[in-house]
Amino acid sequence: MVLSAKQSWRDGVIDCFAHGYKPVFLQKPKTVSAQIEPDIKLAHASLGRVIRSFKNDFPISNGFLQRRAEQILTERLATEFGKYKFFLSSWRQKLAVYPDLNCILSGYGKGADAMALASVCKERGIKIAAFQHGITREILHANVDERRVFFETSFCDVFFAMNSTAAKITERHSVNQPVTVVTKIGHHHLNVLKINRKSR
Repeated sequence: MVLSAKQSWRDGVIDCFAHGYKPVFLQKPKTVSAQIEPDIKLAHASLGRVIRSFKNDFPISNGFLQRRAEQILTERLATEFGKYKFFLSSWRQKLAVYPDLNCILSGYGKGADAMALASVCKERGIKIAAFQHGITREILHANVDERRVFFETSFCDVFFAMNSTAAKITERHSVNQPVTVVTKIGHHHLNVLKINRKSR
């Protein structure tokens, strides 16, 4: 099954066809705001230690601003928990239609949607293969606190990196440790490289 659309992902789909596999294309569930219920209680329980640490490291002297910051953080996390529960139910319904599904090829997944998909796939024994979508992790390799560059590897079982440097960064810094495979750079990137060389 195929989810999302990135260049290296497209190369993977072409390989599926070339080896006699017929991929099924899947759209992620649409968000229905009315069905998302923020979980304030869970957010409060989850943020206790984080807020105490934040107060120590970044003290806010103004009491109003401190309470407002905590409120915003709690509300946003509560909404993400609500989204996760919504997508968890949605993905269960969507994947139930494919009882023989054993693998999903995915692009740049992130947030509650991707984490819910990962949870449902784990329940059903489905593996997720994600593809590197750019070279941001190589550019920011010295700043590993920029966690957004590791979105793909936060939920997948297998990660296809475009080069050995990306693979090393992934293996060293990802919270989740997927099997990392170095693959050839995508056709799109090679075409751009050729065009740039011709224009010089």
